[in-house]
Amino acid sequence: MATYGAPQGDVVVVSDEERSVWLHLSHEIRTLAHVVESVAGEEVSSELATDDAKFSPEPESAWVRSYLASACEHLGQWADLAIPRHACDQLEFSMLHFKPQLMLGRAGLECAAQALWVLSPEDESSRLIRHMRLMLVDSYEERKLPAGSARIDELNELEAEISAYANAMSPGSSLKHISYLKMIREAAAVIGQVPDSWEHLWHRSSAAAHGKKWLSRYAYDLEAGLDGEQRRDWLAPRPLEISEVVGAAVEALHGAVLLYCKRAGINPQPLWRPAALHAWTLVPARPEFESEKETLIALMRAHIEAAANLGADTPAMSLMMGDDVAVIPYQ
Repeated sequence: MATYGAPQGDVVVVSDEERSVWLHLSHEIRTLAHVVESVAGEEVSSELATDDAKFSPEPESAWVRSYLASACEHLGQWADLAIPRHACDQLEFSMLHFKPQLMLGRAGLECAAQALWVLSPEDESSRLIRHMRLMLVDSYEERKLPAGSARIDELNELEAEISAYANAMSPGSSLKHISYLKMIREAAAVIGQVPDSWEHLWHRSSAAAHGKKWLSRYAYDLEAGLDGEQRRDWLAPRPLEISEVVGAAVEALHGAVLLYCKRAGINPQPLWRPAALHAWTLVPARPEFESEKETLIALMRAHIEAAANLGADTPAMSLMMGDDVAVIPYQ
């Protein structure tokens, strides 16, 4: 019978190939986080500003920015673990526990999916109804706090205001609670991903968060070796599982940030290019490779300036990164 977890503990041994994937994911996360931090607010004539004016007690834009910031926070923590901002040796780099990384990916996916779900309808009434449905979910969760902790009177007042507004704006609209899974499936469809695939990833990362043993059948490989002088089998975690969960979360966050910019009347290009460059400056290189890193960053700056001169409209990651960055000599 296989033992759960390798002899060195339930940690991840990362190949150079997988580490390269993590490097690109961490760069995208840090780029997106910098874009979100740089946003000053919505244009007064934007769709989001119109939405906010129609339901001012809890502006939709503020809640969406909160979802985006939360996604950046969870995924940023993963990026700082996977591709640290400080120089570290190979042993420190590889001693990353498995399940917490899946949890961070799942949290980032859930936060980004909420933003996508609220922003995706083209008509303002649908966006506002979705916004209010998530507000009611928040209220329901807050009511679970121990007696005396929750602000019951304020919640009652807010729920009544939401109900009255929804009935006036769109009579018969459903304000029923929506699950994270439904939002994740819809978010996948909105940005052209496969809902079933994201559902599987969400279930497996949820199993990791709750310590469910069935995860070992899907996210671990059976390996054999010596534990001291004893031979035994164990289940070794698959780094690919982390890449897939975090990758889905990054795709969702990328789509959500672009959609937020569209609804907010913001041109993302002036924010995206410097953010992409800033993200690369955060990753240290080994001293012997520092000059090569600076050369590659200068090359990237040239790519960015060339794209700006061409007036490119699509803030695709390929535009900012190019093929050369895959060989950045980090760590």
